[in-house]
Order: sequence, then C-alpha cells, then structure tokens
Amino acid sequence: MRLIKEAAELLVMEHRLTADEAVVVISTAIKKELSLRNTNFEKLEKGPKLIVQVLLEV
Repeated sequence: MRLIKEAAELLVMEHRLTADEAVVVISTAIKKELSLRNTNFEKLEKGPKLIVQVLLEV
C-alpha cells in the first residue's frame, strides 16, 4: 500500500496529475498486470496467500 501511495504522490508532483487521475493510472496498470497473470481483484480478495502467490509468479 505504501508503494501505491508513493507512486500516486510522484504522479501528482512530477507529472502534474490530479489525485483522481493518479488513481486511474495506477488502477489501470494494476488491472493490466493482473490480466497478464490471468487473475483479477475478486480472486485476490480471497486472501493474502493468493496475493503473495500472484505477486511471486514470473
């Protein structure tokens, strides 16, 4: 979560996006990555073990 907050702050400060625009950019990037890994937010809500598994997949 800290990394997402930091990324949003950088998008706001360095790229002059609004906070809402930064959220859209980050959300879109996360959705694309989940799609590449053949998963989605609903699957991740099932528990932290699945999140770790998805994040560790190469």
